[in-house]
Amino acid sequence: MFVSITPNPAMDYIMVINKLEKGKHVSSINDYYSPGGKGIHTARLVAKFGFPVMSVNAIGEGRIGRKLILLLNDEGIYTNTIFLKGHTRTDVVIVDLSDKTETTITSLGPSMEEEDYKEFMDAVDKSLRGAEVVFMGGSIPRGAPDTLYYDIINMAKKEGVKHCIITARGTLLENAAKANPYLIKPDTSTIKEYFGYSIYDLDGAIKIGEKLLELGAENAIVSYKDTHDVLITKSKKILYEAKIEGPINLFGAPEALLAGVSIGIMRGHTIEEAARYGLALGLKVATLESVSIFDFSPQDVEEFLLKIEVREL
Repeated sequence: MFVSITPNPAMDYIMVINKLEKGKHVSSINDYYSPGGKGIHTARLVAKFGFPVMSVNAIGEGRIGRKLILLLNDEGIYTNTIFLKGHTRTDVVIVDLSDKTETTITSLGPSMEEEDYKEFMDAVDKSLRGAEVVFMGGSIPRGAPDTLYYDIINMAKKEGVKHCIITARGTLLENAAKANPYLIKPDTSTIKEYFGYSIYDLDGAIKIGEKLLELGAENAIVSYKDTHDVLITKSKKILYEAKIEGPINLFGAPEALLAGVSIGIMRGHTIEEAARYGLALGLKVATLESVSIFDFSPQDVEEFLLKIEVREL
């Protein structure tokens, strides 16, 4: 069982336009709702490969949150949900075809009080039994403690879960690393450096990964230059470099990478093999002509494995 934990999911409203021009009326050429949030995206991608998936969420009251859960259920994903006061977080994603960019506007979302936190952790605890991989990703609601992922990792370990995977940023990430997760990947989507090191070059990526291991993580993956990833373990450093041409779309690609790693683990692969499969899945999503990150067949990923060069540093 793959268990994905998303404390602050979102309903993505995706609008595709030909060109964004400030101060002018712009009509979309396509728009649709899609369950979002890093944990949600990862859960949906893993489910697409036929694995049983449980998604644990804390959503706001009202129609939007309930619609999000119904859409997940329609995809065969089990859900364990608590409801918070306030509206579910909504992301308006504007996809500009003229320059292949996405502009995201995010609402505040609901807040999590102390009693909500206890209820959420109880839902997590009940969902961990039988889990092979536990994934935690993204932001947390206002009011939630920045030890949330740290607490969940310790809870999962008590249930015998060996593979806890997390992506986050800031104090939330650093606290989680101290709980010794199996794999950690910093969310570098909105920052230029981490721990004082650049995320745009190999040397900085290695130093960031080494720092995460110093904090307690067993393994770390750090992405840089869009098509390069470095796996840092306690015994080696491995560079994965993709050889692809043409534009790439990074919307959903980091989640796809970690979904691929999780799939590899559940298939019995080593962390080195799982990381390679994760990058292949991430590349497939990044090179999709369709806006949807789910518009592909699992068999399509195999061709991208051949586009990845692997080198031990």
